Amino acid sequence: WLFKKWQPFILKKSTKQFNSLIKLLGVMLFLLNMFLFNSGIYSHFINTILTPIIISLFVLSFVLGEESNNILTVKPIQFLGKISYSIYLNHLFILIYFPKLFLLTGINLDEIFNQFLLIGLIIFITIFFSKFTYNYIEKVFYRRL
Repeated sequence: WLFKKWQPFILKKSTKQFNSLIKLLGVMLFLLNMFLFNSGIYSHFINTILTPIIISLFVLSFVLGEESNNILTVKPIQFLGKISYSIYLNHLFILIYFPKLFLLTGINLDEIFNQFLLIGLIIFITIFFSKFTYNYIEKVFYRRL
């Protein structure tokens, strides 16, 4: 809604300086978010308000910027965009249950190497499982719809 309302203004002002200003504002809000989190003033309400604004500013700066031609046309980014809804649906399930399976094998998660290994495996399994659900559930559902 905001983009549609401000689209003529945003597109008219879409210069390198304007995009840099949007990125700077996003970084400043991110740092404010981290400061509030570390100082203990942080609340769920602040997180609910600031996080979407920060992400929206970064996405807007990439869509309007010159680098959008480079970043948004890269095949891996397009692939992740295609399966993004499946990633959204699957990531929480994998994020909750995969570390529990990791602990059942007796692997010590206090070691930093094992933590990085776990994070890498979670990302890989989420993308692999999401590609599977995209191809065999989501696409089938869209065809029948």
